[in-house]
Amino acid sequence: MEDYTKHVVDERKFDQPGSSLGHSSDFTLQKSTGEVVEGADAAWKAVLEIYAPFSIFVHDPSFVINWETENGWTMVGVASLWWSLAAPPSGGESKVKGHGGEEWDGVTPAAFIFEHVKDDSDIKLARTEIYIGKHASPAAYLEREVTRTIRRFECGHGQDAQARHVEARTVDGLSAFVKHLEVKQLSVSSSKFVSSMLPHRT
Repeated sequence: MEDYTKHVVDERKFDQPGSSLGHSSDFTLQKSTGEVVEGADAAWKAVLEIYAPFSIFVHDPSFVINWETENGWTMVGVASLWWSLAAPPSGGESKVKGHGGEEWDGVTPAAFIFEHVKDDSDIKLARTEIYIGKHASPAAYLEREVTRTIRRFECGHGQDAQARHVEARTVDGLSAFVKHLEVKQLSVSSSKFVSSMLPHRT
């Protein structure tokens, strides 16, 4: 699992199909929300969605326990997830110095459950459960993006009509994204935050 975490997940090999990265064909992912995604390639894309807000991240494990099961092995791990957001800073944000002596946008606790199975002469990852604290959720990414957008919008009074139209469309897009969050029930806190930040236009 150390090789998988360091050289597959942390190195962001999301451009490769999950079926080629040591997952079983029926690999299953369970997210922190309880949503379950089945199938190696589909579940691997769902893993990408979890880590998509980050430009860089690394898992720093602090506890691991492993035991043998009827069909293979189960492992439970706890780690600190160090991350920096892909969205540019909106200003006035502080960094956290930590893993590797580097500065990060944040760190949050995370827990994982991995189920491995014997597959002929090989070992495959059959199931992963990921539990990441809310501070590393897309809410942080949304906060940065929305703050930048709202600041541009509020300063748009002196812009020409075309520029104001672009900003208005951006805000409309964020409004639509809020509805998407609510419908999918991906993050109630994220949708409420975005809603509270959106300008009320007449």
